[in-house]
Amino acid sequence: MSDASWFAFGVCLFLYGAWLVAKPRAWANFSEQLDAIGSDRDGTDVEATESHVTANRYGGYAFALVGLAMISSVVF
Repeated sequence: MSDASWFAFGVCLFLYGAWLVAKPRAWANFSEQLDAIGSDRDGTDVEATESHVTANRYGGYAFALVGLAMISSVVF
């Protein structure tokens, strides 16, 4: 991978991770709506559990840290 693509991918990972940290419930609810497709439940009345929201938040921290590591490996 070239330095430019490594940097761009790191920025994308960081931005996605920052969004997950800022709004973990939005992604968790979207994921639950996707899981409800094909079931008897309506997709609009599903709610994510707190453990799913917490897992998304910590996943966001991980994505952001990996993105920062990728960016710093190119810059420094």
